[in-house]
Amino acid sequence: MKLHRFLFAFLISLAAFQFCFSQEKPKAELFDEFGAVTCEDLIARQDAFIILLQNEPTAIGYAVIYGKKDDSRRSSWRSKRIIDGQTEARGFDEQRLVVIRGKEGAELQIQFWKVPAGAVKPNFNEIEWDFDLSNEKKPFMFSSTGWEEGPCPIGLQLKNYSNYLSANQNARGNIGIFAKSKNEFQKVKQNLLDKLTKDYKVTLKQLRFFYEKRKADFSYQELWLVPQKIK
Repeated sequence: MKLHRFLFAFLISLAAFQFCFSQEKPKAELFDEFGAVTCEDLIARQDAFIILLQNEPTAIGYAVIYGKKDDSRRSSWRSKRIIDGQTEARGFDEQRLVVIRGKEGAELQIQFWKVPAGAVKPNFNEIEWDFDLSNEKKPFMFSSTGWEEGPCPIGLQLKNYSNYLSANQNARGNIGIFAKSKNEFQKVKQNLLDKLTKDYKVTLKQLRFFYEKRKADFSYQELWLVPQKIK
């Protein structure tokens, strides 16, 4: 009788062990991979990826951009701006779709990875995004809600804008607000000011706001970067 009980307990323990062992840990999954594509194609692929992440709220998404050698800054940054702009346009949490700069290769390559909760993040051979403005000599418009890069609206991208200002403390951010009234201008200004200084920790001394009355039916904003003047 005791032997039977021992064998029964052993078999139950063995079954439980096999069940636990068979429950593999979640793994990172490559959702999509592609090279240089049109803006419309990139947005469509990203939208499909966002839908996947929305259906799995504990997963983190990674957009990994491997830029083309000798053209890394242009190809990588163009893709990043489109992806960031679409994330902003969809109102998706930017903390759940992280854009990574990978090591350059012969051609531009973009990957969308889904990393479920508990899974190990793959090694993407990451390179830091470069926000240095030391080679810039003239002010330039960083983004605008009043124009589109072809069919690809990129939004204001306040996070990237703030990264440039934080990395270049002597640079200035000039913000043009084209509004239908002074009251509208003040509301938009306060909203942008709160986000830049409170959410993204931009120093107040770096920011300048400009108002221009807009007669058209829509208002818009322009973000400009003014590099440090070389004496």
